[in-house]
Amino acid sequence: MENVKFTQSELKKWTSGTWSTDRNTKIKTISIDTRKIQKDEAYLAICGDNFDGHAFIEQAISKGACAIIAEKANQSISCYVPVLQVENTKQALGDIARNYRIKLNTPIVGITGSSGKTTVKEMVAAILATTYEIKYSQGNLNNDIGLPLSIFQLEKTSQYGIFEIGTNHPDEIRYLADIMQPNIAIITNSGNAHIGNFRTEQAIANEKGEILKKLPENGLAILNKDDNFFDYHKSLCNCKIISVSLNKDADITVKSIAEDMITITLPDSSTLKYKLPLPGRHNITNSMQAIAVAINQNIKQNNICKALKSFVPTGMRWSSVKKNSIIYINDAYNANPYSMRATIETFADLYSPEQSCLILGGMLELGNIAEPEHIALGKFASQFQWKKIILVGQYAKLIQEGLISNGFSKNKILICEKNQEAIDAIKSGYITECQQAFLKASRGFKLEEILNNI
Repeated sequence: MENVKFTQSELKKWTSGTWSTDRNTKIKTISIDTRKIQKDEAYLAICGDNFDGHAFIEQAISKGACAIIAEKANQSISCYVPVLQVENTKQALGDIARNYRIKLNTPIVGITGSSGKTTVKEMVAAILATTYEIKYSQGNLNNDIGLPLSIFQLEKTSQYGIFEIGTNHPDEIRYLADIMQPNIAIITNSGNAHIGNFRTEQAIANEKGEILKKLPENGLAILNKDDNFFDYHKSLCNCKIISVSLNKDADITVKSIAEDMITITLPDSSTLKYKLPLPGRHNITNSMQAIAVAINQNIKQNNICKALKSFVPTGMRWSSVKKNSIIYINDAYNANPYSMRATIETFADLYSPEQSCLILGGMLELGNIAEPEHIALGKFASQFQWKKIILVGQYAKLIQEGLISNGFSKNKILICEKNQEAIDAIKSGYITECQQAFLKASRGFKLEEILNNI
């Protein structure tokens, strides 16, 4: 059997579990999804808040699972494939991933931050793939389940792994970074995303900084000098640092911007010119952090430029579609105060606000600053003379309050409790006079429903 990743003895050692029988079974990989499991894969029964993977063990075996990893509390499991019983399957998943990463010793680029981490990850992957055999996390598989599954993609032939890690509660980055053990770490920025679970921005910065503590002395940290917590994060590093900045004195900084052609200065004082199809100054910062990885790994400048010129972001990140003569820019994958402002400003730079519509939902997980941040968002958006604004969901009236308090006309604002109301309004011609519209909100608002149903 080709591409064997695990043996029974390895899994027993790594998890301190107990096998029901030792058949010296060779395991291609580990799956937690019976819908996707294939022959010669082990099925690990994850226990979530709303489901118990143990209920699907028989289905996994019928699909060809060669082994089962289950919790000891489920003593009634009896089947004709080996069963590894562990104390906690989610913990076992992390233990297996950590040890598999050590076994391969593949260099890993780890990326975290309050916003931009998926875009940076995709850029790093696109550039490194021009020269090396790589594996990288798909979508935003960046939590205590997604990261291990991403690490399992690594093969013996993989020359680099590129993985992002996120957090919405304290100590998550520490746990994930311990699994990943990065050689290169990028912190895109540190803002107030998920601040409801952290209370202060300093606490968030502390959390992001945990990835830096896992870097070896010969590792590399790539930090954003325009971020308020740059100095703090720099103090955590015991390795080489490459700083990037839009306008400060940094290792990599912007020299000039001419439409989509960007010229940056590199650490050796040379320059690099490249085209970036993604708009926005925040995406220039993202690209510089990806370039920092590339130059450190000896990627040819020509390959860097080609990769960035053809870069395409993942779904619902500045994706454009035209419907009924209106161009819709969908950036509704997620949102926090920083990304809201950056993308609204970028949209206003690219398109005439007087001919445009904002379609905004709220920002989740802001805790006790949710009210002032949504009012502040309205005040920020009010500086542009939008033709129409549609506000959806529980924070709509707060955004409206901010808009009106700064002089924006209430007559140009439509409040919708649900997405369906916005759909009905657009179908009825509410934004017919607009040439383009911009959608942005936290993932929980599912604003893509509006775009999919108009």
